[in-house]
Amino acid sequence: MDARTRKMQTKVAKLLRQAESVAGTPEEAVFHARAFELMAKYGIELATIEQARRGLDASAKIPDAIKWTVMIDGKYVPQQGLLLFGLIQTMHCELVYYPYPDRYQVEVYGVRRHIHRIQALWEILQPQAVRLVETARPPGNPTAGETRRYRRSWVAGFAARVRERLEEQEARAIESAGAGALVIYDDDARRALSRRQKDYPGRLRKAGPLTSYSAAGYAHGHRDGSAAAMNHSLTD
Repeated sequence: MDARTRKMQTKVAKLLRQAESVAGTPEEAVFHARAFELMAKYGIELATIEQARRGLDASAKIPDAIKWTVMIDGKYVPQQGLLLFGLIQTMHCELVYYPYPDRYQVEVYGVRRHIHRIQALWEILQPQAVRLVETARPPGNPTAGETRRYRRSWVAGFAARVRERLEEQEARAIESAGAGALVIYDDDARRALSRRQKDYPGRLRKAGPLTSYSAAGYAHGHRDGSAAAMNHSLTD
């Protein structure tokens, strides 16, 4: 990740820490919304700079999409995968994944600026989700199996809500930037698909059957995802 992306990530982390300091107040939601908005505008800004450079320099080459490989392991791997897949698909990228028994290997294809945005958010959100899910527990005296199912459902709900919020912010950023941004992002998506098809020219097998979730656990995670579930320091 380059210095520019690190700087942006630091700003996002600062906003989330500010949200933590006013947890339970209306200001908390404002800080969280600003963090996601910054991520969306960061992508627009880099796209605009790239477009301007190509317009000024006829020899400037349109950057190819790249591949980033990431491993997901630990607890609730399929549900962690949902969180990462939401980031990937919202940010105009493509993916292929290998579901091993104890881990996922995910290959992400996209233009560099979108890959950097995904990496930045993944580094912030994944540790938080994994840590906070351990505090989620169904009411009453649940069995160990019921608790595991509830927590799997919590991560899935959290991932779904994070994706919804990112989609909302991405749409707002594109709308405010005008039609040019939409054209650029459509081109980014085509380049990501082309790069993925270079590695996997055949038809890909779809994912297996859906996991059965606890409605209460899913709703709990979805609610926490509305606040980005950033209730702890990002640096501890």
